[in-house]
Amino acid sequence: MSPKAMDDVAGLLYYMYTTLSATCATLTADCAQQLKLRMNSLEHNGASKPGRPLYERFVAAWSRVPNNTLKIVFHATRDGNMESICRSGLNQKRRGSAFGQVGGAGEYFGREVAVSAPYSSGSRRMLVFAILMDRSGLTSTDRCHPGEIVINKSEHQLPLATVTFDRLPKAPLQLGPAWAGVPGMPQGPGIVDSD
Repeated sequence: MSPKAMDDVAGLLYYMYTTLSATCATLTADCAQQLKLRMNSLEHNGASKPGRPLYERFVAAWSRVPNNTLKIVFHATRDGNMESICRSGLNQKRRGSAFGQVGGAGEYFGREVAVSAPYSSGSRRMLVFAILMDRSGLTSTDRCHPGEIVINKSEHQLPLATVTFDRLPKAPLQLGPAWAGVPGMPQGPGIVDSD
């Protein structure tokens, strides 16, 4: 690769990262405002910066797929999982119906904070991801819950940041018929709240 081409790629990578970071901050703030939450902090994930393996893997996947559409989405989990996910990405070994994945195999994301909130396990923190929407890594959208996206390729997922809210969002858990009878999954509408 020529020095000029390398400069162009480096410039594109830097632009992509700064654009994703800015979009991440804006979307998270907008979602928080809609839910009447205060965003206490938004911490960018150092492992997702250009030159780091997670970022390079994501950009390599982005350059290979026909649909380069990116989305900023949310993923909720226990606090104890956050550091590992930021460092290495989501654990593909936690897929399948044994883990409550009735929307198909992959990792689950919400287009909005309210979609992911019921899965926070009491945490006021949430992960913010960039995902590729190419069909090659897309298991489903809106299959079990409106606003839910399931991605089955780890290289199509980039953990950009963690956000901390002042409290858990009040978010109705709309359970689709696919959840009926799944052990360990809530069976009916519920409310997630810190009070």
